[in-house]
Amino acid sequence: MNLRPWIRISKPFKHQTMIYPFLLGTAISYYDTGTIDPLIFALSLLAVIIMVEAAYISNDYFDYETDLRNPSHFTG
Repeated sequence: MNLRPWIRISKPFKHQTMIYPFLLGTAISYYDTGTIDPLIFALSLLAVIIMVEAAYISNDYFDYETDLRNPSHFTG
């Protein structure tokens, strides 16, 4: 299986828009409580990544015809 199309459609460089706030929230939680559960952190980070993937892929799927009619260098 070729992973290149999946990587291209997932737009990995845009993930920072959701991962940075998650990491900031984790840092604030650590500052406030002094502990972080590594399992909960890893599962939560995975959940954030999956939700971001789902949002980008579903957006590309439903906006395909619109993007063809109105091309923009911002949409990829």
